[in-house]
Amino acid sequence: MKAFLPPLSCLICGIIITFNLNAQDQHKIDSLLLELSVTEPDTNRARVLFTLTWENMKSRSTTIARKYADSAMILCQALGYEKGIALVNYYYGVMGRLEGDYETALKHFEIYNLFHAKNGDSIKLAHSFYQIASIYKRQGNYQKSLETYLRILKIYESINQSYSIATTLNSIGIIYKNLNQDKEALEHYHKALDIFKELDAKIDMADCLSNIGNIHAINEEYETALNFYQKAQDLNQILENRWGIAYQLSNMGIVYGHLKRYPEAIANHQESLEIRLDLGQKNEIAQSYGNLGETYLKMKRYAQARDYLQKSISISRSIGIMPELQRAFFNLSDVFAQEAQFRKAYDYYKLYTNLKDSLFNESNTKQINELQAKYEYERKEKEIALMTREQEAQKAELLREKNLKTIFVSGILLLCMLIIFLITYFRQKLKNKEILANKNEEINLRKIKEMEKNQKLFALDAMINGQEAERKRIAQDLHDGLGVLLSNVQMQFAAMREEINKIMKLDMYQSTNQLLNEASAEVRKIAHNMMPGTLLKLGLVPAIKDICDNINKTTEINVEFHAFDLEERLNEQTEVSVYRLIQEALNNVVKHAYAKEVLVQLSKSENSMNITIEDDGIGFNVAQVRKKGGMGLRNLESRIKYLNGELQIISRENKGTELIIDIPLKKVVLETNQL
Repeated sequence: MKAFLPPLSCLICGIIITFNLNAQDQHKIDSLLLELSVTEPDTNRARVLFTLTWENMKSRSTTIARKYADSAMILCQALGYEKGIALVNYYYGVMGRLEGDYETALKHFEIYNLFHAKNGDSIKLAHSFYQIASIYKRQGNYQKSLETYLRILKIYESINQSYSIATTLNSIGIIYKNLNQDKEALEHYHKALDIFKELDAKIDMADCLSNIGNIHAINEEYETALNFYQKAQDLNQILENRWGIAYQLSNMGIVYGHLKRYPEAIANHQESLEIRLDLGQKNEIAQSYGNLGETYLKMKRYAQARDYLQKSISISRSIGIMPELQRAFFNLSDVFAQEAQFRKAYDYYKLYTNLKDSLFNESNTKQINELQAKYEYERKEKEIALMTREQEAQKAELLREKNLKTIFVSGILLLCMLIIFLITYFRQKLKNKEILANKNEEINLRKIKEMEKNQKLFALDAMINGQEAERKRIAQDLHDGLGVLLSNVQMQFAAMREEINKIMKLDMYQSTNQLLNEASAEVRKIAHNMMPGTLLKLGLVPAIKDICDNINKTTEINVEFHAFDLEERLNEQTEVSVYRLIQEALNNVVKHAYAKEVLVQLSKSENSMNITIEDDGIGFNVAQVRKKGGMGLRNLESRIKYLNGELQIISRENKGTELIIDIPLKKVVLETNQL
């Protein structure tokens, strides 16, 4: 006969987590004891006693836990603290379940339930019912156990309490396992395991893994079962969960027995029994005795088997563990049959069959299936009704919110409109005053700037016109005075040629004549530079071409010149200014650029003139030259400014230089009579 231990009980509020006190727990108890020593006899002291009771129950120290529970009960009764009295009854019920005193446990849970039923606390009732369902299961009353689990499952699902739903699904799976409905059991175990994994509830994951292992063991899939048991055991060892460790040792011992690995089976059962004796778990102790008896029976060591089985029967009878009692009757009947004590074998087999019939029959199975179907139907009906109510409530709420929002928004809009109107009115009034003041200030500043600009333009215009007039006068004087004089000297020398033929042969005459020729050429050059005759006679384009040709002849620089759309001449003042610009720029190239190639382009549109001068020289840092204030660049910029033009300089070291000059042809110049 195959038998496997029931799984660990899951912690769900009232469900106790089964592990020993670690250092952190002991520290907590020490802190609680210190707090208890200084607390007045009031509800705060009762709270400390409640916590001490619970912490000791977690370690399975029910004797110590009961001491604190008794103190709490006396204090709560003296204070008339009904809620506290109910809670102590809950603790008594849990301790009774752990100790196997099921009837006493049920009475305490009944008191607890009466209090919370009166206050309508369904969650507290669900916790208590979970404990009651666990007791029914241990007593073999699977119908009542399942009915209770389904009842509390509805409560947990109604509040979407995931952890409690998972623990209840796990417990329902245990009932189906005990009823040999393996498919339904596995379905509930896996649902519970998925939820526990999401919550990272390791101790509960271990419980589910153990339960799944039991199903595989029942179906003789022993290696798979051992694999699940080992996974559960690994989690229990991480958590130092001695109760869980004992369960997995017992489960693996049963599987080893089926595999006829009897030494390993006995070792596991003995280790499990030692832990359970230390924890004082009567129900589990009875199971360990039964497991050892069954293993020794398989080993044909009948005396030892009989001894352990009788111990299991004694404890099971005392605390009412019917499934374990049934198993012990069956195995003890087999022991006596092997020893040829057939009368005793018959008697124990009869006890087994009578107990089996009382625990499980076709009617029970039918009722349980009906309960499950009823639960599923009610759950679906409840979900539909809940969804309908929620939809109606949502519609009503949406309509109410919509109306409130409409009223609220309308009021806010009206208020905002009024505020905006007032703010806009006063702001506009202030703005108008500010605008008027700013306009007056701008008009005054503009007048001042225009006067300053006109004054500067007038001064610059007067200076440039004066310079050009002076140059023209000097050029004329040089041409008409000194030039004529030098020409007369040369003519006199020519007239005296015959008389001084002999003198002409002298080197002094030749050098003197050469000096006169050079002086005459230099005077013409100065006069030309001061006011080029080509510019005055032929216009801007020929004059610039003359500059370029002169540079080509006198230097190693090749200057290329192109003019576009300049068939018509400009006014004299503009032509002279543009000529001086290009002259200044080309002089700078000759002096500083070390260039080999220069391109000069001059083009005219309807309203402006564009001048581009490019060279392949060494280039320069524009910012540094401007900062130093070079005379050539400063003269260039002043002439462009005079023409209201714009200058763009593109230059990089060793990459050449490009000057781009744009000049408006309709230059705004104040007439003298305006000043």
